[in-house]
Amino acid sequence: MSPFGHILEGVLYLIRHRYFKEKGTDAISSTYGIVIYMYEGGKGGKTVMVLGPKWWFHYYAHLDAIDAFLFQPVAFGTKLVAVDNVVGKLPHLHYAITTPFSY
Repeated sequence: MSPFGHILEGVLYLIRHRYFKEKGTDAISSTYGIVIYMYEGGKGGKTVMVLGPKWWFHYYAHLDAIDAFLFQPVAFGTKLVAVDNVVGKLPHLHYAITTPFSY
């Protein structure tokens, strides 16, 4: 692990956590920025990514409902999603901050 985060599959992660919440709990934006990515499928299920300050990507996964749209400007506290459950696991939200730069 470097002092700047850790690298997994070639991506520098500044923060990477799993938060256990009740299904349907609102997940709000942790920063201001622009919604640049939304996807449904794969390991993360429904996912959203917000491009924030300093070119940091804020990633939310395992979502029940997405209340955002592509290229939507968001402020801190904007509702983005609702937490979902994964089959056989407790409802939770994956949240990560990544960056393409090593600063």
